[in-house]
Amino acid sequence: MMMVRSSFVEEAIKALYAVSALIQNNFPGQQMFYAEAGDLMIQDILTNSSIDIRLWRKAVFLVGDLAE
Repeated sequence: MMMVRSSFVEEAIKALYAVSALIQNNFPGQQMFYAEAGDLMIQDILTNSSIDIRLWRKAVFLVGDLAE
């Protein structure tokens, strides 16, 4: 989760992709995600207008997966 906040865009994108893959259809993983304030991390990404569009897009897909 810490790598998602990386100042290197490529590293942050890959880290968010990995987090998304780990928690997709994995209830214990989703519980850990929320316990580590993952929802706030996603909120920070989505409200930051200077974030790279690729990272923003991955965050939107993650929100969609969590909503299912």
